[in-house]
Amino acid sequence: MKLITDGKKLNGSAMPDIVIAFQQAVVGKRIVKAGYAQLMNDEPEVWPCLILDDGAILIVQCDDEANGPGVMTATTHTGEAVLCETSLP
Repeated sequence: MKLITDGKKLNGSAMPDIVIAFQQAVVGKRIVKAGYAQLMNDEPEVWPCLILDDGAILIVQCDDEANGPGVMTATTHTGEAVLCETSLP
């Protein structure tokens, strides 16, 4: 895995600005809660989310159009693990 922190090697001229905005929103913040959000009261889907110390909520979605919840994974030198699931097998 390669971590891109400047956006210069990503497609699109706006990517450096997008990467910087993302970094400003999350770097140095602390996760204070983790759970699943039900976006509408009667919606059956739940969305993995992290709540930061400034009140921001990071919602894991499957794409940038919010067509459904996504799956968060953790990658370490020993492998990859799913941190949250949105459905059971």
